Amino acid sequence: MRKKFALLALFLFCTASQSFPKDNKVTLHLWQLPNRWGRNITEKVNYVLIERFKQLHPDILLTGTKLLVIPGSDSFDAGQLLAMAGGNAPDVMYINFRKSESFITQGFLYPLDNYIKEWEKKDNIKIENVIHPAILPVVKRYGHYWCIPYETEVMVLMYRKDHFKEAGIEGPPKDWDELYEDAKKLYIPEKRRTGLGLSGGSIAAWQFMTFLWSAGGEAVIQDEKGDWHAVFNSPEAVTALKYYQKLIAGKWTRGGKEYRGVCNFGSTMYADWIDERVSMIFNYLTETVISTVDPELIGIAPVPKGPIGKGISEINASMLGINATIKDKATRDAAWEYVKYMASDEAKKIKVKVLVENGYAKMLNPKYLRKFGFERYLWQIPPGWEEALDESLANGKPEPYGKNCDLIYSYMGPAVESSVMSEKADIKGLLDEAVKITEEKMLGYLSKEETHKRSVVTWIIVVIAGVLLTFFLSRIIGNFTKVAGNKGEAAVHKKTLAYYSLPILMLAPAVSLILIWAYYPLLRGILMGFQDYNLVLPSKFIGLENFRNVIFTRLFWESTLHTFEYSFWYIGLGFIIPIIFAIMVDEIKIGKVFFRTVFYLPAVITGLMVMVLWKQLYDPTEAGLLNRVLLSCQIVKEPMRWLDDPNIAMICVVFPSVWARVGAASLIFQAALKTIPTDMYEAAELDGCGVIHKLRYITIPFLAPLIIISFVGTFIGSMHAFAQVMAMTGGGPANVTKVLGLNIWENAYMYLKFGYATSMAWIMGSLLIGFTYFQLRVLKNAEFRRGGD
Repeated sequence: MRKKFALLALFLFCTASQSFPKDNKVTLHLWQLPNRWGRNITEKVNYVLIERFKQLHPDILLTGTKLLVIPGSDSFDAGQLLAMAGGNAPDVMYINFRKSESFITQGFLYPLDNYIKEWEKKDNIKIENVIHPAILPVVKRYGHYWCIPYETEVMVLMYRKDHFKEAGIEGPPKDWDELYEDAKKLYIPEKRRTGLGLSGGSIAAWQFMTFLWSAGGEAVIQDEKGDWHAVFNSPEAVTALKYYQKLIAGKWTRGGKEYRGVCNFGSTMYADWIDERVSMIFNYLTETVISTVDPELIGIAPVPKGPIGKGISEINASMLGINATIKDKATRDAAWEYVKYMASDEAKKIKVKVLVENGYAKMLNPKYLRKFGFERYLWQIPPGWEEALDESLANGKPEPYGKNCDLIYSYMGPAVESSVMSEKADIKGLLDEAVKITEEKMLGYLSKEETHKRSVVTWIIVVIAGVLLTFFLSRIIGNFTKVAGNKGEAAVHKKTLAYYSLPILMLAPAVSLILIWAYYPLLRGILMGFQDYNLVLPSKFIGLENFRNVIFTRLFWESTLHTFEYSFWYIGLGFIIPIIFAIMVDEIKIGKVFFRTVFYLPAVITGLMVMVLWKQLYDPTEAGLLNRVLLSCQIVKEPMRWLDDPNIAMICVVFPSVWARVGAASLIFQAALKTIPTDMYEAAELDGCGVIHKLRYITIPFLAPLIIISFVGTFIGSMHAFAQVMAMTGGGPANVTKVLGLNIWENAYMYLKFGYATSMAWIMGSLLIGFTYFQLRVLKNAEFRRGGD
C-alpha cells in the first residue's frame, strides 16, 4: 500500500510540473529601478525607458540592487565599489571618466569587442560615428572597448537672470575679466549672496580644471610611449591658479569697505545655488536635456574665455559597462542588450517624447527635437542655448582618465586650496611639490636606487616595531596571567569541568561574535597588509611594499599628526571641561538642577543635527551668526572663514562634538563627587584649607580612578575620529583636517588600495597598543571603592 501511494504521489508531482510552463527568464540586476509614481520627471522618463525595454525583451527579468549611498562627492562610485567588495554589485556598471581606469585595471569590466562587432554588422554602423570623438579614447583602451556612453555631458556657466537684472548686468560674462567684474557686482553679503560658486574641499581641483584648460594648461599628459605624466605646474597652470586665487581670496573695495573674494568656495555651493544665494555656477548639461531648470530664471552660456582666447569646457559622459564577475553567458548577453538599448536612438526618442508630453520641450536640445519630429516646439527654446551647448562641446576636453586618475584631484587639491587661502602663497612652489608627489605616488615613478634605499629603511623600522609590539603584547598578557595566578591556583584546580560548563556556555555566543567580527578581520588584515589586494583579479604577495609606501608617504605622517592634533583638542576640551563643570555645579548653592539641564541638553541632539547646526553657525559670510556677533562686537575686522581657514579648521571640527558631550560627561563626574564624604571637606575647612587645597588633596585623589578611565576612553575614541571630520570638512582645507581614520577609509573604499590602507591601520593599531599598555599599568594600581566606603 505504501509503495502504491508513493508511486501515485510521484506521478502527480511529475504531471503537475509539466502542466506549468518553465520560467526561462534571465535575471538582470541593475543599480536601481525607477518608481512608477516618481515625483520628478527624471524618474518618469526612466520608468518609461525600463517599460519599453521589458516589452522588447520579455525574456529578461529586471531587478534593482540597492547601493549604499554615502553623503558627499563620489558617493555613488563608493556604493558600487562597496557592492563589488560584498559580491552583490549590479550586472550593469555605471562608469565615469575618472574612475574608468580603476574599473578596468581592477578587472571589474568585461571587454565588449565581440558585442560591438555584432552590433556594427547587424545595424550597419561604425562605433566611431556613434561615440563623440573626445570620448572614444576613454571607451577604448588597452586594445579593448570597455563601456558605452549613453549620455554626453559638458560643463557650462549657469547664471540667475533675476540677479543679473538687479545688478544691472546685461548678459553673461564672455571672458575672465568680465567674470570677475560681474561677480563683484553680484556680491551682496547683506543678503548672504555671492557672485560665483566654486567647489571646495576634496573636489577643489575639479572645477579648477576648466580654468587650467582655458589658460592653456593640462593636469596630465600621455607621452609617445603611452606613459602618463603630471604637468599641472606649468606657467599656464600658475596663471590659472593666480586668477582662481583672485576670485576666492583677492581683496577689493566697494563704498570704502574692503572685501575678500567674490566666491562661495566650499561644499555647500550647490545647496546655496538652489537657495538663490549664489548668482553663477559651473555645472553640467547633458547633450539631450539642455537643462532641468526654468529658463525664465536661469541662463546658460559657454565658460568664459581664458588667456588662450577660448573657454575650454570639461566633457564627461554617463557610461555603462558589463560586470566582469558575471559567470552566466545568458546574463552577460542580457546586460549587453540593456547597455545597447540605453545608448540607442530609440532610448533617446523615448526620453524626448516623454519630456515633450510633460511640458519640458523648452529644456531639450533642438537637435533632438528636429531629429525625432518635434520641430513645432523649437520656438520654446531660449535664444542662445543651442549655440552655447554646441560651442561647449566643440571646445570641450575629457576629464582626466589616465593611470590612477581617480586620484588626480586628491593630489592637485591641497595645492589649489593652499594657494587660494592667501594672496601671499607661493603658487609655483606649491604646484611643483604637488607634481613631484603625484609623479611618485599616483603614477609610480621612482628610481631603483631610491626604491632599494627605502626598502632597507622599511625593514629596519618594521623589525623595531615588531620587537616593541611583541614586548607590549607579552607584558599585557603577563599582567592578566599574574592577576589570575594571585587568586589561588590550588583552589582553581580543585574545581571540576562541570563547575565551569555553565559560565563557558553563557560566554560562548559573545566570545564567538567577538572572534568572528573583531579578531578574524584583524588576523585577515595581517595577510592583506602584505598583498596587492584585488576584489576581482588574483591578489599578489608583495612583501613590505605597502608598508614602504606608507612610511614614505608624506600624507600618512601628516594625517597621523592631524590625528594627534585632533586628540589634543578633543581631550583638552572634552575631558577637562566636564570636570570643571561638575565641580562648579557641585559648589553652587542654588540652581543646580537648572545648570545640569542646560549642560545636558546638547546631548539629546543627534550627531547629524549637531553637525548641520554648527555648519550653519560656521557660515563664512557676514550673514553667518558667529560672524555677525564677532563683527558687531568689533572682535574681528572681516568675516572669519571658519572651516575654510587652515589655521582654525581643526578646532572648529572638534568643538561641536565637545559641545554635545560635555553635559553628559559632567553628570558622571557630578555623581562621583557625591561619593566623597562631606566630613572630609568640613575638616579641611576647619584646618584652614582653601578651594585649591581641597581640590588638590581631596577631590582629585577621590576622582583619580574615574579620571583615568575617562581619559583612556576619550583618547582612544579621539584616535578613531572619522565621522565628524568627514561630515564637517571632508579632510579639507588642504588636508589640514584629514585624520588617519579618514585617510584609511579613502584609500580602502574610494581608491581600492586595500593593502595600503591595511598597512596604515596596523601602524595606527601598534601606536594604540603601546598606549594601552601604559594605561593598564596605571589602572592596575588604582583602588576602586563603592560610594560611601
